[in-house]
Amino acid sequence: MASRMIGRCTCPWCGFGSAHVKESEKCAYMFCPDCGSQHYAKSERQRADLMAKTRPEPSRAVPATEAPPAPTPADPATPPPTDATPTGSEPPAPPAAPKRRGLFG
Repeated sequence: MASRMIGRCTCPWCGFGSAHVKESEKCAYMFCPDCGSQHYAKSERQRADLMAKTRPEPSRAVPATEAPPAPTPADPATPPPTDATPTGSEPPAPPAAPKRRGLFG
């Protein structure tokens, strides 16, 4: 059986703010994908301490009762765009962060 995600917490080793808090058949645990540390709660007190630091995982599903926003009416004073003006151009992507090298760098 795969572990189920309970929420997120801050890693005590590296400070990564979205470490995974999961629950397996045996215990609850925290896994940090940034530094790779794992912390297992094997007693009820350890589990309570881990749950006190855990933020609940927000639901990824959008409720079906929520309607999409209504389109806003166009301003009649604004002329419609012509073919000569660029529309919908996306800003350039930000530069990629430098790759981390080694465990401590």
